[in-house]
Amino acid sequence: MDSKRILIVDDDDLVATSFQGIMESEGFEIDTSLNGEDAIKQVRETSYDLVILDIKLPDINGDEVAKEIRKFDDSVSLVFITGYPSQQKCIDILDLRVSDILLKPITPEELLFTVKDEIYN
Repeated sequence: MDSKRILIVDDDDLVATSFQGIMESEGFEIDTSLNGEDAIKQVRETSYDLVILDIKLPDINGDEVAKEIRKFDDSVSLVFITGYPSQQKCIDILDLRVSDILLKPITPEELLFTVKDEIYN
């Protein structure tokens, strides 16, 4: 089975590296980004199976990053993460074809279940 490539976008380096370690231990190839501009650049240069995207980023909101990602890769799966429960409903009304929205704190089990469900189903 080919290794699946995932981009994690979160301005909290601890969250990004923690997610990276969890998913690399399962055999996924992981790239990380700490801001929206860098994430957009990475999607332009690399093909991903999944992008895990924080809604609140320091430079560009996650929904705007998702719109830019969709311009370059319409088929990539998108999963939003947020620490703000009120943002879940706002994202639902946007037509970004977001597969899931996970509320922080996210357990390793919840993360892996969502990732595997997106990639293999």
